[in-house]
Amino acid sequence: MPLTRKKGAGTPRSNKDSANNSPTRSPTGGSPMSSPGRGSDASPRKKGNGLMRGIKSQLGGPVDRKRRTAFSVARDGEEEVEGEGEGEVDSWDGSDSDESVDPNQHRLKPWFLGTCKYIVFIVTFTFIQIGLRPTADMRQFTSLWDLAIGESLSQVVFIDNLWTFLNGPVVSLVSSDYFQDIEAYWPGDENAYIYGNRRMGQIRIRQVRVKGASCQPTQTRFIQQDSSLPPVCYPQYSLDSDEGLSLVWKNTTYTRSQTATALRDLPCDEQGCLQTDPVTGNLTKVCCTDLRHFNYIRDKDLNESTVPFLASRYYWGGGYVVDLVNETQARRDLHDLRYHQDWIDLKTRAVFVDFSFYNANLDLFVVARLVVELLPSGKCLINKTFRVIQLNRYSLDTNAGTVLLACQLIMSVMLMWYTVDLLMLMYADIKACRWRIFKGLKLHFSTFWNAFDFIILLLFYVVCGITGLNELEAGSLLENLDSIDSSSLQTLGFWATQERNMLGVLALVVWLKIFRYVTITVRLERLFMSLARATPDLITYLFLFALWMYAFSVAGILMFGNELDEFADAGMAILTCNRVMFGEFDFDGLYRANRVLGWMWLFGFSWTAIIILLNFFVAILCEVYAQVMEEYEGEDHVSIMDSILNKAVKLLGLRNSAKQVAALEEKFTALEQDEGGVVSKVMLQEFLAKEGAFEIFDTTEVTEVMARFDKSGDGRLQPEEMKEIREVIKLKKKELEDKITAAEQEQEEGPRGGSR
Repeated sequence: MPLTRKKGAGTPRSNKDSANNSPTRSPTGGSPMSSPGRGSDASPRKKGNGLMRGIKSQLGGPVDRKRRTAFSVARDGEEEVEGEGEGEVDSWDGSDSDESVDPNQHRLKPWFLGTCKYIVFIVTFTFIQIGLRPTADMRQFTSLWDLAIGESLSQVVFIDNLWTFLNGPVVSLVSSDYFQDIEAYWPGDENAYIYGNRRMGQIRIRQVRVKGASCQPTQTRFIQQDSSLPPVCYPQYSLDSDEGLSLVWKNTTYTRSQTATALRDLPCDEQGCLQTDPVTGNLTKVCCTDLRHFNYIRDKDLNESTVPFLASRYYWGGGYVVDLVNETQARRDLHDLRYHQDWIDLKTRAVFVDFSFYNANLDLFVVARLVVELLPSGKCLINKTFRVIQLNRYSLDTNAGTVLLACQLIMSVMLMWYTVDLLMLMYADIKACRWRIFKGLKLHFSTFWNAFDFIILLLFYVVCGITGLNELEAGSLLENLDSIDSSSLQTLGFWATQERNMLGVLALVVWLKIFRYVTITVRLERLFMSLARATPDLITYLFLFALWMYAFSVAGILMFGNELDEFADAGMAILTCNRVMFGEFDFDGLYRANRVLGWMWLFGFSWTAIIILLNFFVAILCEVYAQVMEEYEGEDHVSIMDSILNKAVKLLGLRNSAKQVAALEEKFTALEQDEGGVVSKVMLQEFLAKEGAFEIFDTTEVTEVMARFDKSGDGRLQPEEMKEIREVIKLKKKELEDKITAAEQEQEEGPRGGSR
């Protein structure tokens, strides 16, 4: 029997209002990515808030119910109705005496099919990204190198610390380890290993330098007073100031900070380079221009690309390069670079240390990039990146690779399915607008879920493009294993990281899409309706809140920027304000930075932003939710869950009634046998009252039953008359069986009459 919601004192909406609030398009083909739109007439929708239309299309409209049953659900403190007053007694066929209209009749099948398909879709996607990705192995592999060399990098603050780092942890990467000392590696294997991980190629050190520039006015006055001062200064790094990016690429060479003349323009004796002889150990004078690390190498020759670092500065992929192969050569070259060649000077702005290793047990590569940025102030900033790469993800030689490939094929098929379905919906909208493409697309994307579906598909295709390019690059590296080194893996590692980042964003929106299918109860409908209606006010509020936060951020930069890293720039200041909102702040630091304004800024922002503005945010949501609750109180809403339970209860009632009628038929036969084939009026009344079977004969009195079947009028039912009663019971039984069959087919095939 249908479930309904208890009706309040409000006046029901008219049919017109109900039609305007009913869903106007059903997802077709059962596509979980398709979105609600118009009805079968494909008439254009009215203008309005797209988010509201998208939510309303899922929630449906109110329905005017005429009857109440024992299964009616009490709401908000009201008592349940027990089948009396407005309700009626349940009939023997398990359904209402007068037919009721299910407002969700045309939505159940699209909702059910869409939900099932989307569950398959999201489970497959999550299984691929979480279940089949060796996340734990990748994390352990990364942490190994972070502990081996990454923590030592954090101690680099000045240029002296940089040289200590290069001669210590960096050289250890080309030194023998414990397993090599005990000869634990395979005999005859001449590859270099660290803790069982094979080094791929060399350890590369690369520096990026800037050209000299005009000094600031104050320094210019110092130069006018003291001619011995250098006439140039060395600014922050930018692409325009890169020393290697000159017009003459092939002849670009090193220029020392103490002279404006490039090394290529100086005689060999004046270039100032000494080199240790690898055999004798003696120092010999050499031309700096004959050494590889004093000649600029372009990014293409290094197989490098522009890499982002820190704030918004980008370092070109080229530079001056030193490759470390073994411990002896590394220590000798680093000693010469520091004490006999002055390789790093005031013009150096960044030093990169790149290396890569392969672990055969995990079938994983790690490519590392350690960066030390030498600021114009003299301080060093550090950054470390460890990227783990799996080149052969779809190998059919392993079970994991086979399963991953199969799941990816399933995802590809579903992605194409969703794409075709979305294109069909867009085609229908354009057709409804008389083939005006722009108006049709505007109509299509005015629905919230349509726009959301488009974003999901767009992200999927972006990820597919990045994945395809990565697989092509990985395939080319596997075909030529000798070409695998830190340079060849850096670009692949960067794009593999971008692939994971995009997958993270995609996972977020894919899981958020599940909310479209879980709004199947009135409570969830109210919540989503409240969020939809509050969106315009929340956007206005967030704009004002952003202005308020930015104002305090600017004030914090001016007050504390010179003393605290948290207010060094606008980005850090905004992040600091967000942390203060959640109770994370350094009061002692603020007080030390400014004893007068520190506590005033903190208390001013805390009281205004946290206590006042955040409470406005809560007030907006509460007010809208109260309005939605009031509307729901005055209307009778039937959710999808109610419709599902209606059908289940109806089918259960039919089956129970069928069992009772079958049992009644047997009992009638037994009664006839006990009475010798003749049943008196008294016995019939007792039997019908005991079994509650008066409704079968559409009466509540035994007299009417006797009047109908007692043809002889002797007050008893003869065998021929009892046969007629059994025929009536059989007919009722057949009627119930037909209704059960129809109800089962309706559940299997889904409701008819839904739109496209």
